[in-house]
Amino acid sequence: MQNRNKLRSMGVQAPKGAARKSYLASKIRQANAFYNDRETKDLKFKKLGASSFSFFRGTPDIFFYDLAKYIIVPEEWKGQPGLTTWVQGDAHIQNVGFYHNSKGECVFDLNDLDSAFIGPFYWDLLRFLTSLFLERDNSGQLADLLDEELKQSALVFLDAYRSTLADVSSASIPSTAELTKERLKGFTRRVMKELAKGSHASLLDKWTKVKDGERVLRRRKTKYRALSEEERQRFETAWHSYPASLAEFAEDRLSVSSNYWRIKDVAYRINQGTASLGTTRYHVLLEGSPDGPDGDILLDVKQQLSPPMLAADQALRERYVELFGQRHGERARAAHDALTGDKDIYAGVLTLDNVEYAVRSISPFKGDYTDVGGFGGQKDLDNYLSHAGQAYALAHARSDNSFHAGYVPHSFEDAFAAAMDDEAWSRFCDELLELSFQYYEQVKSDYQLLAGDLLSGTLLGTHA
Repeated sequence: MQNRNKLRSMGVQAPKGAARKSYLASKIRQANAFYNDRETKDLKFKKLGASSFSFFRGTPDIFFYDLAKYIIVPEEWKGQPGLTTWVQGDAHIQNVGFYHNSKGECVFDLNDLDSAFIGPFYWDLLRFLTSLFLERDNSGQLADLLDEELKQSALVFLDAYRSTLADVSSASIPSTAELTKERLKGFTRRVMKELAKGSHASLLDKWTKVKDGERVLRRRKTKYRALSEEERQRFETAWHSYPASLAEFAEDRLSVSSNYWRIKDVAYRINQGTASLGTTRYHVLLEGSPDGPDGDILLDVKQQLSPPMLAADQALRERYVELFGQRHGERARAAHDALTGDKDIYAGVLTLDNVEYAVRSISPFKGDYTDVGGFGGQKDLDNYLSHAGQAYALAHARSDNSFHAGYVPHSFEDAFAAAMDDEAWSRFCDELLELSFQYYEQVKSDYQLLAGDLLSGTLLGTHA
């Protein structure tokens, strides 16, 4: 590992003390100004104050504002359009995990794409590695790992990322390859085995119940809030826009049942997520196949906003408007189709009151390492990071011109191979590890500045 003073001009150069605290408070208030529910805002701020990891995962906009002003990346990283592709945007270690593909198999992949858009590949890697250090600080099983030991684990992630891109570039594996159980080993495979015990029936049992022969949502007060009669009517009136967004698939399902897309029940989904708290979200129970209550389909319907990464670059903002305007739901669907190996067949868009919502089916397998009690130690961590590196590489590779040349007009994996010979890669890894570690220290400092105000409600002030 190179010494810090041998690295090229780069680093995190954010202001300190009161100036930084004022900046952070302003950005958090700005990011949450679109909703006025004081109770939800208080819950979100308390989540942000719970730990440095929660603070980081709940404030992706701050990362991108910092990227525009205070995170100084090496000049060599810039100006290489071939090294852009669709990126997750809100990358962190808990945003890669398990869910189902269209064949009903459990897969390991990126699992939150609401913030995705086109950008430099290293944005995902920098955020992910920053989160790795923060996870160490907030995980009892990893707490004893020294910084240098954790940097070695980070290199496991990076080496898996590079080798997977090389395999795609050489056509050893297709970019559409999925990380099913056959491609997983060790700890990650054991996590998959545990989560794959879920089923459609168990998913329905968790979220719904049968009442008078009809399945309905379980109205837990901590999970759901009822729609008013007027809200329900507006929702059902707008519902036709969702199956219309699915085109041929929606027509095909009508051949299964003329009532396939009928809403059986709908409720606001509350208290879910961290960064997304404040957005309007619903769970919708559909009639589905004519197999009685067990054929019902459970969907997540989530309001979409502009991705936080637009804060990082004016040219990126202009590109976004050119491609999507204010159609944030369409952008979220394009991101999903680009980055996933086998898209959710229910992935579509609902337009309600001129606001776009991403619609997804809810997976019986959704989860990650936290659902099995976390990592047992560095060996488990390294295994998970190796597969996570593969997942990010495949996602970045499949979302280039092999998905849609109108969005990304080049082969990302080929451009990466041309730019990253052994010497360039070694230098890139040294710089990325140093930069991610510096930003980790920045996040720790930021959290210490604001945790008290977030937990006490002081930050709410008169802005809620």
